Formats: sequence, C-alpha cells, structure tokens
Amino acid sequence: MSETSSARPSFWARHAWIIAAIWLFFLIFPLMTVWEFSGSPAIRILGLASIAAFAGVYLYGFITLPDCLGGHAPKRAWTVFGILCLLPLPTMLVDAANYLSFTPFLISFAAYLLGLRALLVTAALSFAGLVLAGWWLGSVDAVLSLGIAMALVFIVNLMVTQMMRAGQSAEHMRVELARAEERVKLSRDVHDLLGHSLTVVKLKSELAEKLLDAEPARAKKELHEIGEITAEALAGVRATVTGLRGASLSQELLNSQATLEAAGHAVTVSGDPVDVPPAVSVQLGWVIREVTTNILRHAHATEVLISWDVDSLTIEDDGDGWGSIRKDVSGSDAVEGNGLRGIRERLAAVDARLVLSESRFGGALVEVAW
Repeated sequence: MSETSSARPSFWARHAWIIAAIWLFFLIFPLMTVWEFSGSPAIRILGLASIAAFAGVYLYGFITLPDCLGGHAPKRAWTVFGILCLLPLPTMLVDAANYLSFTPFLISFAAYLLGLRALLVTAALSFAGLVLAGWWLGSVDAVLSLGIAMALVFIVNLMVTQMMRAGQSAEHMRVELARAEERVKLSRDVHDLLGHSLTVVKLKSELAEKLLDAEPARAKKELHEIGEITAEALAGVRATVTGLRGASLSQELLNSQATLEAAGHAVTVSGDPVDVPPAVSVQLGWVIREVTTNILRHAHATEVLISWDVDSLTIEDDGDGWGSIRKDVSGSDAVEGNGLRGIRERLAAVDARLVLSESRFGGALVEVAW
C-alpha cells in the first residue's frame, strides 16, 4: 500500500487567515467608539492599542494554530484565546458595553480553533453578557442589533464547523475504505501468485523424486526449474507488496501452457489476445494463472483448450468438472474458492464478467467477457 508522506493542505489550512482578516472589518465599531472618546488621551491610546493587539493576536491564531474540528485543542490555542479575552478590557474604560463588540470574534475563534464545547460555552457567556448589558443600560434596544449579529455569527459558525466535521469524517472513511480495499487486493495478489507457484513446485518435486533414480539428468532439470519458480515467486511477492507488479498476458499464457504440458496435459491454444484493453489484460493474466492452478489441483484432465475471441477468453478441459472443486475445497458446497472469488472481484473492477459452466468435453469451462 502506498501512502503519501505529506498530504496537500486543506482549503481551510491555506485560506482561514484571509477569511478571518476580512471579518476584522467589523472591529470598526469599537474602534470608532474609542477614537471619538473625548476623555483622557491615555485611555484613548490604550483602547486603540488594545484593539490593534486584538486584531494581531486574532490573525496570529488563525495563521499558526490547527483547526480543532476532530480532536482536542492544543494548550497554545487556549493561551491565545485567553489573551484575546483580556485584550478588549481597556476599551471598557471608554464604554463598558464595548467588550460585547468583540464577542463575535471570540465565538468564531472558539468554533474553529477550540472545538464544539468551547463554542457553546463562549456563545452562552456572550449572550449572558449581552442580557446583563441590556439590563444595566436599561434598554434592550441598545444591544438588540449586536444580539442579532451575535446570533447570526453563532449559527453560521456552528453550521459551517459541523459541515467541515462531516466532511473530515467522510474523508477519513474514504481513506480507511481505500486502505481496506488495498489490503484485500494485496491478499488476492499474494494468494493468486503463491497458490499457482506452490502447486507447480509440488508437482515438479514429485516428478523429480520419481525420476531421481531412473533419469537423474531430467530430475536435476526439474529441481533446477523448481529453484527458478521459487525465485520468480519470491520476486513476484516482493513486487506485489510494493505495488509494482504488472502481469504480462502473453507471458502468463506461455507459462500456463508450459506448466500444463509438463504435467502431462495436451494444450491447444486458438486465436491470439489482440487489442485487449490494458486493465483487462492485467486481470486476464491472473485468470490464466488461477485456472491453470485449479486444473493442476482438481481437474484430473488430459486436454485443455484455450480460445481467444475479440472480446472474450474461454478455457475448458475434459476433467471432472466443478464437482471436483466442491469436494476439494474444505468440504464446502460452493464452486468458488478464494482464488475464483478473487478473480471475479478483479474482473468486476474492470467491467468484465466471469462465467463458470460445464465444457463440451464434460469438464469445467471458464469464460471471461469484456
């Protein structure tokens, strides 16, 4: 399975600070209140400085801190939030209600950088402060517009962050599904590769044992071929694990024919695999390998016919048919074992279909159409 070492940053990670900067425009309201203050110049300067510092720290948080849509906020985020809560206090020397103008920013900061619980608590405290301000000023109308703005900020932030959480959850599920599919594919590849190779090794080792005394030269040749097959299988497993292996259709066909003939089967090949789509070609290589393995293990056949057409491949034999596989696969009544089931899944992925039936010779027939 291949996994990129570094994922492309999300839209939020790349542009959150720009969105936050745009919303800082609404600091114009406390800014104008402090600017028009006619009292002590020191208080006015302190108020303006606190607003500028608030804007800077607010942007710093969105630029440097990760979002908190799927986990716990780091301590640094809470430290920045605490500083943001303190910075507007000097503006209250101009107007005690000024602090409320900063609460929409605190709500947004909590929504994206502290998490859902922090958002709810911050919004609740902000609304409570708004009610107290209305009571203290003796007029609900004085804080009504700010209350509406605060409610809109809360609702929008809640909806957006919930959608972002849902998107992250969907992306996480997609990644996990892709990993699971990759593991299934890897297990199929290893099964198909080793199943075939070990079957050939078994047959050749039995043959070498029989020939050891009567024909030592031929037995030595069989042992040499066993070594080559095991080396090829090992290389195939390594390449499959790293995702680099690509089955060659023509090579698989030649290997299958040679293996079947070495086991005493008469093999006839009609037609040529021309103009086969590349994706289908790779899967047909696995089909040939798996069917060859099944014939060697179960069929007890003497003849095998491999036929190519424009958009199909047919392999049939004169052996015991699908009943032999039913008996041999762990006592199961199902025709398809792991190998054929894996082949069917492979073919479905490239819009090809697998048909298993009885051949005209009474044995098994495998047909692939695309």
